[in-house]
Amino acid sequence: MKRHLFFLLFAFLTFRSLAQAPPPPEGSATAKNSITIGWSGWIYADGQISQLLLGIYSPLSYDRKVWTNRTNAFSVRARGGVGILFQGVIGTEVVATGLLGKRNHQLLLDMGLFISVWELGYGLSPGIPYPLVNLGYRYQRPQGGFVWRAHVGTTGLGLGAGWAF
Repeated sequence: MKRHLFFLLFAFLTFRSLAQAPPPPEGSATAKNSITIGWSGWIYADGQISQLLLGIYSPLSYDRKVWTNRTNAFSVRARGGVGILFQGVIGTEVVATGLLGKRNHQLLLDMGLFISVWELGYGLSPGIPYPLVNLGYRYQRPQGGFVWRAHVGTTGLGLGAGWAF
């Protein structure tokens, strides 16, 4: 009898440890990575024709969540990418993004640098940093999927779209 009881207890504990963990509470599991495409720029009026001036275009930006508080109301993400500034300066961006919001809708604050690598005129030397500070809105489902953002800041008005995973 003791042998059977020992066997049942051993089997119960073994199978219990192999069971799947329950899913995390809603809103606590956030996609850690995202890839986005974005555009920012100023539009100014020159007489009756509006023209685009001084845009920054990031054909590929990757960001990763590096920290979040216990309630998932605030998180910090690190972003890096390649872009074109002033319609001819190619460089890299290094940005820290703060996100405030628990679910799909988040307030964002970007702070970072665009560092020129190569330029097509304008007299700028490679290696010159340009400050990036943006305030805006980001939509992202906690599980991942489609991401979009809109912001205003040192690069003008901006829009971006991508995928979180």
